[in-house]
Amino acid sequence: MHLHNIQIRQFRNIRRAEFDLGSRVTLMIGANGQGKTNALNAIATLAMQRYPSGLQDHDVVSWELEPWMELLGKWRFSDGRWLTVRYAVDRREKVRRVKEGPKMPVVGFSPSDLRLLQGGPGYRRDFLDQVCSTLYPRYGRTLQLYERAVAQKNRGLKDNWPFPALETFNQILAEHGSMLWELRSMMLKMMIPEVYRVHQHLAGGHEVTMQLKPGGIAGEVPTSPGDMMKQMRARFDEERSRFMCLVGPHRDDLIIHLNGHLATTSASQGQQRTLGLSVKLATFHLYHQQLNVRPLVLLDDVLSELDPSRRDHLLEIMADGDQQTVITDTEARWYSALQPVVYQVDNGEIRPWRS
Repeated sequence: MHLHNIQIRQFRNIRRAEFDLGSRVTLMIGANGQGKTNALNAIATLAMQRYPSGLQDHDVVSWELEPWMELLGKWRFSDGRWLTVRYAVDRREKVRRVKEGPKMPVVGFSPSDLRLLQGGPGYRRDFLDQVCSTLYPRYGRTLQLYERAVAQKNRGLKDNWPFPALETFNQILAEHGSMLWELRSMMLKMMIPEVYRVHQHLAGGHEVTMQLKPGGIAGEVPTSPGDMMKQMRARFDEERSRFMCLVGPHRDDLIIHLNGHLATTSASQGQQRTLGLSVKLATFHLYHQQLNVRPLVLLDDVLSELDPSRRDHLLEIMADGDQQTVITDTEARWYSALQPVVYQVDNGEIRPWRS
């Protein structure tokens, strides 16, 4: 299944655009700050039927211009069938969101991938949420219910609600939180061997380990709602004094070691870049294996950041005849053998490129 065409309306600085994507490689070139990344984010939003990590309605939809945005696309199946998809947001009254069509797995690469190693735990939780939401249909709704319960419990702790009221939220948190822990653990069990395999191919001779550090507790991930309830009750007095929920997936971290040392603090920037690329490539292979479909690959000004061997590895994936990839760059380079469809992006306008 390939994304054949997309129409973008009022998405950040792209007021109106429509273009066809190549069945293999689409290249979008232009100077920095012209809207290339916005175009990639629009494609990702339409494919996933949700914003990429870090974006919210107020980042995308402008009140000053038009308080709405709309994305329309056409998927083309290998058997010749066509399917129209839509994602729209209207903020003129209460936020109204329209989602029409299937979801397509997406793997994005960008210079900001270093945040997976250099950033705080929130970046790694966002990564876990994105992968699990793609693999497990129930994950997104479970996460939404869990985060709502965390916010309500925190409000109760600040307002000194009585224990029975807070215990009600503990039960909700235990039910949904233990499910999130289970799905995150299942996903990592499948992903870790892929990360190791890819990293060996890219760098060789290094030992990579990854593990989920459950939020607010020591030891193994709790395996049942009852286990999580015990952990929350053990820290209840501390939660009272700090006015916040201290146990649960909202405080998880993904711990990555390279050669037995914590990669976030001891690995060089080059090693961290290779690790970040390995994790993203492992995500690509995991989606392909588990969903039986090749994810749409989005490369945002990333190839210029890589050394030749790592760049060649990505180009190998793009060279597969069934792989659809969209790339942004400041100029047309490295890609001629892939025969890309090329567009120029200039101040939010997207038009065919003429060399």
